[in-house]
Amino acid sequence: MAVLANLMVVVIAVVGVTSLPSLPLPSSPTLAQDSEVSPSQLLKAFGLSEPGVRHWHSEPPQYMLDLYNEVADANGLTRVPGPYGATIVRSFSEKGKQQHRPPSGGGRRVPRSVDVNTLPRGCQRRDMHVNFEAIGWSSWILYPQVYNAYQCQGQCAFPLIQSVNPTNHATVQSFIHHVGKAPGVQTPCCVPSLYGNLTLLFYDSEENVVLKQYDQMVALQCGCH
Repeated sequence: MAVLANLMVVVIAVVGVTSLPSLPLPSSPTLAQDSEVSPSQLLKAFGLSEPGVRHWHSEPPQYMLDLYNEVADANGLTRVPGPYGATIVRSFSEKGKQQHRPPSGGGRRVPRSVDVNTLPRGCQRRDMHVNFEAIGWSSWILYPQVYNAYQCQGQCAFPLIQSVNPTNHATVQSFIHHVGKAPGVQTPCCVPSLYGNLTLLFYDSEENVVLKQYDQMVALQCGCH
């Protein structure tokens, strides 16, 4: 029962599903065991529709979904893992021939819609929404489709105040630039000083559907460094 409750918390937290199908889980209380479920059950639990027939093969791909015991908010940010470790559920079906690979390069960039002239002068965090469909990654990233990565903008003017989280090095650099005794010394830069993680549901190179946490994907705090 602990494994089932643990799995339901993870699924609900990641995608906000209000009702879940009954997934067959191991009867043994041992955690981090494997259980075979159908691909349709697995996708339905995450609020995803059954994938249609892909033009590169007629067979459904092999699905493998790793469910980690982590809680995510609406932006997909993971919190501190619970005390029960990880619960893994895998679903197997006929493996297709085509492999999903992340694009090696290129892809359209998301156009900027922020007028920099209206931004405050001080260093602070601003929105930066990443739309995976807009940049051409929606064919292999299933969830989330859009997330807010945030960005840091603004000046680090002398004197640096505590609200911009300056490092000691940045404080010295700001002073040297201000007094102008060392030509070529620039002002400190407004950059992320604290990051958050992001959980992605995606196809890997072998057509498995994988849920994985990536570190330092969201700027949580900005500072002058």
